[in-house]
Amino acid sequence: MGLNVSMLLEKLQKVGLQIREATNKEFSQAEQQGFPLVRHNGKGYFVGNGERELQILDGIFLRVLFHCQRPVNTIQAILEAPDGPGYEPDV
Repeated sequence: MGLNVSMLLEKLQKVGLQIREATNKEFSQAEQQGFPLVRHNGKGYFVGNGERELQILDGIFLRVLFHCQRPVNTIQAILEAPDGPGYEPDV
């Protein structure tokens, strides 16, 4: 079984999400913290919706494969969740 990361990135862009390559600093910090980014053509990637951004990690693919979820819908749901990435509770 294989994953087509380039097609996933294309489909994410088609639904209006922004894709950007991780900087070398972001990439190395994530690896040092134990969260290695998924590599595609030697680069790690971030996906955002204008308000929030998440790193593409292997957990997304595991969730999709083992729970039979659609990758684009899963990433959109994570970004749109009220307590998703970038969430700061009112204090």
